[in-house]
Amino acid sequence: MYFLFQIPNPIYWTTNQVANIISFFSAVGTVGALLYAFYLQRKNSKKINDLAEITIKLAEQNELIAEQNRLQKLAMKEEVRPDFVRGGSGSNGTSGEMTFYLMNHGNKAIVTNIEYKEDDVTFQKKTMPLTIKKEKEIRFEATSRGEKHINNCNWEVILYYHDIYSNSYTLVIMGTGKDILKFGIKED
Repeated sequence: MYFLFQIPNPIYWTTNQVANIISFFSAVGTVGALLYAFYLQRKNSKKINDLAEITIKLAEQNELIAEQNRLQKLAMKEEVRPDFVRGGSGSNGTSGEMTFYLMNHGNKAIVTNIEYKEDDVTFQKKTMPLTIKKEKEIRFEATSRGEKHINNCNWEVILYYHDIYSNSYTLVIMGTGKDILKFGIKED
């Protein structure tokens, strides 16, 4: 029987012929396995590229979501922010007393601490924490220590407070007598 080459009857095969046949099938199997491995590698490479593109798109979406969250947090902070403004003030030269107050036109503020710089005056202390609701006031009263007229006394009040979401603020108020000279809010 002939088919491209002569194959003798298997009964008469020698050891070399058997080894050649085994080698032939091993080589064909190896080539087939390599081709299959290249096919799988190409298929996996395409999957890896697709996953890389998906990862890039997800990272971009995460950045957009983070920016949206930051803007939303700023908007929420602005909505709940307390807004202290200068109210009225007055002094009594004969008794050496002065008063000023602040109005909260914003949302509720929880005052956690008040620092007084009392070189020339003595302030009446407040019990902490102090809640100041919207459209309510906080009043400060001080008395001269007697060395200067109340209208010439320098003073400073530092108000530490937070809103309902625990965003912290510091308000620095400086004045002479009943006049407020410096009024500044710092967000912590």
